[in-house]
Amino acid sequence: MEELIDHIGKDTLVGWAWKPGFGRSPAPGTQEHAGALVEAWVKTGAACPSP
Repeated sequence: MEELIDHIGKDTLVGWAWKPGFGRSPAPGTQEHAGALVEAWVKTGAACPSP
């Protein structure tokens, strides 16, 4: 789970979503915020409810 936090929050490939290049719209928010959300999810039990 720690690797997931690092991957979402710091990986340059994931970061491309916020800097996708000319003519493309970036993902909302920031990569740092996405990493913080994943970290909070992990630290609160990483629940994945069934559909």
